[in-house]
Amino acid sequence: MRVFRGVQAVALACCLAVPALAQGHAQRQDVLSIGVLSSGSTEIYLRRVERPLSDRTLLGRLQPVYGLSVATRGEAWVGGGLAYAFPLSAGGVFLRGSVMPGLHVRGRGRDLGGPVMFRSGLELGVPLGRGVMTAGVDHRSNAGLYRRNPGVNSLFLSYSVGLR
Repeated sequence: MRVFRGVQAVALACCLAVPALAQGHAQRQDVLSIGVLSSGSTEIYLRRVERPLSDRTLLGRLQPVYGLSVATRGEAWVGGGLAYAFPLSAGGVFLRGSVMPGLHVRGRGRDLGGPVMFRSGLELGVPLGRGVMTAGVDHRSNAGLYRRNPGVNSLFLSYSVGLR
């Protein structure tokens, strides 16, 4: 659990403290992820990462992001928030952090305490063909809104394509 709290802190730092945005990620992207949850389910996760709000200020470089996931035990999540990508190399390698509040449906999965969940993630991406391949981790929890707050973690691989 401490590791994923650290991931949350890094994701937040990525969103707020890094001044450079990867130029190749200044377009909208549709992202398809397949991953495994710490509860034992397999998950399909679809996201849309929008263009940065502005290129003139640090906060303007934040990108709106929306997502929907479903898992094999009937769990589902939908939400939206902000992402921030920054380059690690001139070849297009980047790190992206995101924070998204949303709603969770338990299905036959783990009881996470209630329907309101916060999803924070960190992913490493590399250009591949006409898209981008990423590997990432994320954590969902209710941030203490409910008495029960076990959270769930996911490890995923993604492929995204740029949209004009």
